[in-house]
Amino acid sequence: MLTSSVLLILLILGIYFYVRSSPKLPEHSDEIIDDILLSESEVDLIKGETGIADSKGISIWYEHLRTKGESKGTVILVMGHSSNIFGWPDYFFEEFLVAGYDVIRYDNRGVGMSDWMKGWTPEQGYTLEDMAEDCIAILDHLELDKVHLVGASMGGMIAQRLAISHGHRFHTLTSIMSSGHTADKSLTLIPKPFKRDLMKVMARYGWRPTEKNSIKMGISLIRLLRNNNNHEVNAEDIAKKMKYDMRKRKGFNRKVVKQHSKAIELSGSRYDELGSIEIPTLIIHGKKDPLVKLEHAEKYAPMIPHAKTLYLDEMGHDLPRELNAVITQAIIDFISSK
Repeated sequence: MLTSSVLLILLILGIYFYVRSSPKLPEHSDEIIDDILLSESEVDLIKGETGIADSKGISIWYEHLRTKGESKGTVILVMGHSSNIFGWPDYFFEEFLVAGYDVIRYDNRGVGMSDWMKGWTPEQGYTLEDMAEDCIAILDHLELDKVHLVGASMGGMIAQRLAISHGHRFHTLTSIMSSGHTADKSLTLIPKPFKRDLMKVMARYGWRPTEKNSIKMGISLIRLLRNNNNHEVNAEDIAKKMKYDMRKRKGFNRKVVKQHSKAIELSGSRYDELGSIEIPTLIIHGKKDPLVKLEHAEKYAPMIPHAKTLYLDEMGHDLPRELNAVITQAIIDFISSK
């Protein structure tokens, strides 16, 4: 019979090997992270005009980037769950600037430099409808009558709500790796393998939230979202952005995970309303998305009149550099034709 001491040792070993089996970091990540954290050189990662829009008493921070020469219009980017403006890779939004479009990216409520919603409770949580109003507040603040709308993941859900409730403010809608109803019981949300790997990453790096562990967690999560598609994860780029975010901005708001999840839950399904969208719509989704499975796009896309679709074989729940030319060119071609 095993003694309690032996059982405890076996339990500790089991937990150790379970956690150590989490997705591996890119080669030399430790050295890269150390070099960046110890470096005294400072790079300003905000290149555009910044400002604060008032959304019914809530401050929403935005960055407005201008194209060189005459502008063909403006693209506003709506980021997803718990992510701030750095969720949009530079190589992604820069393509719109090169193509002649101004770009707005902003921090959703609860993240980045926008209000962190102190005093939030599940009983009085905000919704995706409230978060959609934050986007409208930016457009009003900048006196922009009509823009092109691009949303990713939860940002795609917010973008759908904007197209339903404020369609007259947008030329087009692009919804990337998103869903029309995450709680649809006929569909899969957050598959068990993804949940398991996510728990491993959080257990390994989340227990002691140092700057280095936070960066390691960020890198690991991106690798996990890419779903082993052999897309390069640039540890140096991620480390620089996370260092800047932690030291020059407000860093990561741990409470926002529950808040954004509750916002999605409270907003429920958009299935009955998607048919009212009148603006041209493009749906982009990865066939290897490990978080929001392709079946979500396949179900909600036909509900939007005349929606175009782009389903990519080697795309997970991410915007990798390897697929950037395909994704951005598809969006640019789409909005340029409208």
